[in-house]
Parts: sequence; structure tokens; C-alpha cells
Amino acid sequence: MYRGLNQYGNPIFQQKRVDLLLGLDLALLSGKQQITHAAIVSGDSDLIPAVEVAQQEGNIHLALPWPTPIYIQQLRQRVVDSSGQTV
Repeated sequence: MYRGLNQYGNPIFQQKRVDLLLGLDLALLSGKQQITHAAIVSGDSDLIPAVEVAQQEGNIHLALPWPTPIYIQQLRQRVVDSSGQTV
């Protein structure tokens, strides 16, 4: 979101509600079986509820592709790949 210019005339941009929008897309699309796989590259714990809903509502396999903070690591223990193996 554009917030104007700073004292040096440079534009100021600020992200708003991006995690909420991503979480909604993940939950809604998996619940409608419109997606079967998702890759999340984030350390944002705000996405955990959406990931849990996506797993409950749809047959979705999630990939958390790089080392992440402990709260994401705990969630990762519950994520399985398409062969049924814990990732």
C-alpha cells in the first residue's frame, strides 16, 4: 500500500493484510479442492491457523521449504507429503 513520500521524496510502501489474504486463499482453495499442494515460504506464525484449516478441509500437502522458526518447525511435524511420509 502506498503511504506517500518520506522527507527525502522517496515513496513509502507498507504491506497490509498480506498474511490474512494468503491464509484465506489457502484455506478456501483447499476446502474447495481447487489445490492439492502449497509451498509456504514464511516465518509468520499468523499463517498457522490457515494451514491447519487447509489440512482439515482438503487433501492438501504442504511444503515448508527452508529452515524456519520453532513455531513453524512444530507445524512441520504434522505436514506429510503425497506418499504419506512426514516431511
